[in-house]
Amino acid sequence: LYMFCDTIICQTLKQIDLCQKNIIRKDNVLISNIFDVKNLGELNAATTYDAVWIGKFNGAKGEAELLSLAEKLTELNIVCLGHVSDMFRNTSTYIDLQKLSNITLVGQVPNVEVKEYIKASKFIVCTSPSEGLSNVFLEGWQYRKPVISLSVDPNFYLTIENPGGFCAHGSLNDM
Repeated sequence: LYMFCDTIICQTLKQIDLCQKNIIRKDNVLISNIFDVKNLGELNAATTYDAVWIGKFNGAKGEAELLSLAEKLTELNIVCLGHVSDMFRNTSTYIDLQKLSNITLVGQVPNVEVKEYIKASKFIVCTSPSEGLSNVFLEGWQYRKPVISLSVDPNFYLTIENPGGFCAHGSLNDM
């Protein structure tokens, strides 16, 4: 399909490399939406939440790991945004998340409100086992909020010299 495209948008360094080596015609325009994290500023001290977790509650976004993290770090105040699937609503993980005093389950909110929750937090927390370059990461960085991720580290933005946060590389204890 690439041969029929005039413009190609790449989300990772690997995609850019593959396009440059294998796909791009001379008349293709290659656009990167990779975010530059070199100029992240200091955290805003006036926050409402320690962390914001954003995603669909469907069992595939690391909800069990979020529960474990919140149970271990009871002083960590986490607000969670996102639609709850009907199937997940009745799981023990979701029921246990509702019981924790340091978790605030807000549900799905309009994007304008999502940004307000991001602004009112110290950092973004991501327990998802896999993501691309997540919009949540980009929105967090837009407001100079670092991302603390259990497994996801797109283009090594969480481990480069001027990191956009921290990646625990799958270790809940390190996270």
